[in-house]
Amino acid sequence: MTGGRTRPDVVAFDVNETLLDLAPVQASLVERGQPGHLLPTVFARTLVTGFAATAVGSWCSFRDAFETSLAQLTGLPAAECSAVADAFMELSPHPDVEPALRRLAEGGVRAVTLSHGSPGVAEAGLSRGGVTPLVERMLSSESIRAWKRTGSLPVAA
Repeated sequence: MTGGRTRPDVVAFDVNETLLDLAPVQASLVERGQPGHLLPTVFARTLVTGFAATAVGSWCSFRDAFETSLAQLTGLPAAECSAVADAFMELSPHPDVEPALRRLAEGGVRAVTLSHGSPGVAEAGLSRGGVTPLVERMLSSESIRAWKRTGSLPVAA
């Protein structure tokens, strides 16, 4: 072993918040009279709901977990929660995403995404930012119906 750094073959990125800016979702909350600073709490509760479902051998989609969390925290009616969730289809990459993905590609490092959301959300947002060609594969927990890996789930990338 030389003690030097090794370059990874693949880098896996989270989608929501990491690659895609949640500003449209926050704006949708504000349009419905809710404070924008509530989004991180709703988002965290969404993740906890999904992880808990997996832990007990159950499943819920990101959208269902998000809408339920939002309703519980705000009291908004179902139609309003659904409208806020629709804003995930309006996400765009953060400004530093394209140069970072390009630099990885130029260095021979493959990029993939991992998301708890619908595959369509990641695809739409990355396409909107013109970075889809820089991502080899988009993976979603919805395809395996589990938010976290369990002993029975194969690792595939």
